[in-house]
Amino acid sequence: MNKNLWILLIILALITPIILNIIIGSTNPLDSIEIVGKEDDWLGFYGSYIGGVLAAIVAFMTMWQSSKHNTLNVMIQQQEAYIKEMNNTLAERISKLDFWYIGSISLHAPEKEKEEFYMRVLSEIDKLNDLSKDISRLYNAYGMLHSQTQNIAEKDFNEFYEICVKQYKRRIDEMTRMLTTVKNGRDTEEHNKIYQSFRSDLADFNLKLADDKEHYTDVLFKKANSIIQAEEKKLEKLNREKKKIFPKIPQ
Repeated sequence: MNKNLWILLIILALITPIILNIIIGSTNPLDSIEIVGKEDDWLGFYGSYIGGVLAAIVAFMTMWQSSKHNTLNVMIQQQEAYIKEMNNTLAERISKLDFWYIGSISLHAPEKEKEEFYMRVLSEIDKLNDLSKDISRLYNAYGMLHSQTQNIAEKDFNEFYEICVKQYKRRIDEMTRMLTTVKNGRDTEEHNKIYQSFRSDLADFNLKLADDKEHYTDVLFKKANSIIQAEEKKLEKLNREKKKIFPKIPQ
């Protein structure tokens, strides 16, 4: 409650009897008749009155502070839970944007393991298809929950997250086409040439993925940190408000 309001209430409580006394005296039709009550009676009255007023004020202040303290406790707990949930949500979405994983087939494409590579091509294509579905599912789920946010840091994250998802899916499509081409060329006379071309293209593709990680995933991670930092500042503000109500006694 506003400090000035407290002062005003205390002053009003203390001067109310005086004002009543003046009103009674000013409306007295006979000047010779004094106001009822002796000086000692008034002193006793003021003593009990002021004591009652102060006790009521202390009780009200304690009740008000306790109520605000409890409210802040609930708000702090809710904010802590929100930060934890947001942390997990952002971490899950960023972890799925693993550009390196798209090119993991390169680990199985050395010259001496060509046949083993061909055996893995179909499963790799299926894996890429699953990656595309998974990232789309997460993006849609996140969008439904956070698309209408007014938080500037979160809006910035959402806009860039959409850009990252589109780039991730483009790389998946590109890798899928490369794998399909080399798979279809296995039973042709030029299968060796096609395979060697694939290995060369794969090396260049992995360089692109490294660049994507730097310009997409790493940047998105920084934007996610900005969201968490903004929410942690809100939590710090709530804790400061809580300490103002019942400050700790210095040891």
